[in-house]
Amino acid sequence: MLLQAKSFLASGTTARVAAARVAAATANRGGRALTLASRHTLFQPASMRETVLLGCVSYDPSVGEIWGQLKSHFVDTGGVPNFDYVLFSNYEQQVRALLDSHIDIAWNGPIAHVMCEERAAVVSLGMRDVDRDFESVCVTRADANLTSLEGARLLAGASDSPQGYLIPKHHLQRVLNINCMIVPNDVDLGKHGDTATGEIIALKRLMDDANDRNSFHGAVLSRMMWDRAIAGLLPSIDAQKLREIVSVNNLQLEMPTFDHCQFDVLESNLPKVEGFYSALHSMDYDDPKQQQIMKLEGIRRSWEKPRQEGYAIVRAALGLSGNSRAKNFVPGTAKRYFSSNTVPSQSASTHARLLPPQSRVGVIGCGVAGLQVIRSMKARGYEVTCFERADDIGGVWRSNYDGFGLQVGKQFFEMPDLEMTEAEWQELPSGAKVQAYIKRFAKHFDLESSVQTNTAVERVTRNDSRGQLSWTVHTQDGKDYTFDYLVVSTGMYSSDPFMPEQFFSASETFSGDVIHSSQFLDAQIAKNKRVLVVGGGKSATDCCAASAGAGAESVTLLQRNSHWPTPLYIAGLIPFQHVFLSRLGQALVEAKVGVYPGARSAASRLRPFMGPIFGLVEILFAFQLGLRGDLRPKIGVVEDFYGYAQVQDSSFKELRDSGKVQVKLGEIQEFTPDGVHTKKDEFIETDLVIFATGWKKDYSFFETDVKELLDIQSDGLYLYKRMLPPAVPGLAFIGSEAATIFNCTCSGLQAEWLARKLAGISKLQNNDLEYEAMVAEVLAFQTYARSWMPPTSSRSALVLLHQLHYYDQLLRDMGEESSRKSNIVAEYLGSYYSRDYNGIIGHGGHA
Repeated sequence: MLLQAKSFLASGTTARVAAARVAAATANRGGRALTLASRHTLFQPASMRETVLLGCVSYDPSVGEIWGQLKSHFVDTGGVPNFDYVLFSNYEQQVRALLDSHIDIAWNGPIAHVMCEERAAVVSLGMRDVDRDFESVCVTRADANLTSLEGARLLAGASDSPQGYLIPKHHLQRVLNINCMIVPNDVDLGKHGDTATGEIIALKRLMDDANDRNSFHGAVLSRMMWDRAIAGLLPSIDAQKLREIVSVNNLQLEMPTFDHCQFDVLESNLPKVEGFYSALHSMDYDDPKQQQIMKLEGIRRSWEKPRQEGYAIVRAALGLSGNSRAKNFVPGTAKRYFSSNTVPSQSASTHARLLPPQSRVGVIGCGVAGLQVIRSMKARGYEVTCFERADDIGGVWRSNYDGFGLQVGKQFFEMPDLEMTEAEWQELPSGAKVQAYIKRFAKHFDLESSVQTNTAVERVTRNDSRGQLSWTVHTQDGKDYTFDYLVVSTGMYSSDPFMPEQFFSASETFSGDVIHSSQFLDAQIAKNKRVLVVGGGKSATDCCAASAGAGAESVTLLQRNSHWPTPLYIAGLIPFQHVFLSRLGQALVEAKVGVYPGARSAASRLRPFMGPIFGLVEILFAFQLGLRGDLRPKIGVVEDFYGYAQVQDSSFKELRDSGKVQVKLGEIQEFTPDGVHTKKDEFIETDLVIFATGWKKDYSFFETDVKELLDIQSDGLYLYKRMLPPAVPGLAFIGSEAATIFNCTCSGLQAEWLARKLAGISKLQNNDLEYEAMVAEVLAFQTYARSWMPPTSSRSALVLLHQLHYYDQLLRDMGEESSRKSNIVAEYLGSYYSRDYNGIIGHGGHA
């Protein structure tokens, strides 16, 4: 529990100190705090009704100067004539003042932000650009031979500092399960680490105790303070005597990022502060006077819009369960927040609007998702046009690397109501067989007549005239098409290849060939070559196997970290789906990592038993797949599946055991004419480098205003039920932002859910599609995902082993039965397959 520090409340300027002390005394007696507004009657108490009063913590004498200049700007030219501020000595009193409405806005640090959202309906107004993605580091003495942190004694900042104590402690002890002691230096309690004095003391003690046999092994602190030490800005610290610990014993110590300060306001008070929001975000860094003020506040370029995802790890470090409760302020919505009666429900969120028959629906992308969108939309009487940039339908299955195919049996990749007769039961179909199946599906349901192949979408324009939404699609051949609704179905893996920076430097020195896995169309190019494959997923192991089969001289797989594949047959006997794709298996996963948001599950009661159970699973997988030494992953099997999911049979282990494929851990540092140097200073000779590094999403066809409203994060695009962007009505993403085991089934259910919603034959109510409700659902999933999933670029889309709960939600919304098996035993112990969802897509539905 955080300690309460003694409070002192001071006004914005020295002339008002006396009045502020009266205000503080009044506040401590339960009354309302008093301040003088900038335009006031002399010797008359200011009106709280008129003054826009901001509170901030004075962790340094410069804080008063900073806010004095900001106040002058807001009052004189910013359009907030009644703005004023007060200084607090600690965050606990500032939070109390906001909750009691003694102040209108609180300039909160991350812990204060969480304290507020735990106690009231809070809306955030914005933050500095430097407040995003704070990070902590672990350092030790430069000459220390530290091979493990087990049993280590680490120094830290103050015990109420998120960056200097709480988050490093949480990550090292609770996430990485390292048994280490972390000792805080409790200085300036109540300021939540803003002074960083405790972190400086930790560094100094670490240096000074070098010759003490009971000395500490290291220290944790913020990246910002460590960078300042390296730059020589901390006079008492000689950074040459210290070094950062990046990893120990192959265990990566990279700490999760989080966000720092943010302006918070009570939701009921939003109309009063909307002018402050506008003035804040209108500040112009290119204006010399404003730039001077912004630099004082530490801003590099601009004030940034609010966001909540950066506080999930703060909540976890404080031991708080549940999801972020604060909301982000959207301009022009103050009345909607303030009173639900001021805006009709239909106009409050046009995601609730219905689409009459004969309306025009545009679809971008014609893989398995786009085809199912066409089918569901046509079944509701909509006119559909689908744009496909390639010369044929099928998406990634139309053409890909040599040897590509499914990593699971055909029964997991079928459309729910059309069997894949091109392959046998349990067969792992080749890419060619999957493409033949997709073509037959399109013909069977007469879908290709709605598709325009060889038609790339260059740009999409949103039109919003008097509340009538429409979209104009501009294609590369110079044509324009207008639609009432737009669906993006470009898939999870069919946008632009992701190429690391090393790819672009290779051409300067390397004499061999460098390609992306999508260009590895003929494995014969690997014959007699020394092949290096870079990557950690299925395409990487497939390229290794194809190269070895084509007669490569040598094949090396270079991956940053080792990963847990899931055996196709666990212990060589049990099909993996019987364990992980049943409701019982899903309950075990949820008991390990937490229940999927919105799911109906009591799995959390099993959590105490999950550590030993999944420990045994990891021992079994390691033995079966030969994962020993460096090849045995340091992360848990479930967590790793949500970063690098793949299912393997025994063939890749056989390639490793035979020496046909070598696996190395590391990253490319630089290319030489005949090979590469890794960051571990290892040299690998190679003639052919294949980057199996996946794909990057492409949203470039949207205009800037839409991309800003989408709010694309570093870990992906977070959407309502993985389909709808709350701030962009008239737009949906189907099959593009949701990754499950049954991708065909997922995109089919999504397409049907959307078609029924638009036609008004679902169980969804208008209030389900209100902006605030949609944002709450998005934040619930976002917080859940970020609390335990690895920080990948597609984390926002990862449903995977939780797919049954996700499908249950979609089915309930459509008024369909979510239990699809014939009896209770099969329902909970049997594996689910695509065919279990037969009879839903393209069919009826009722309101």
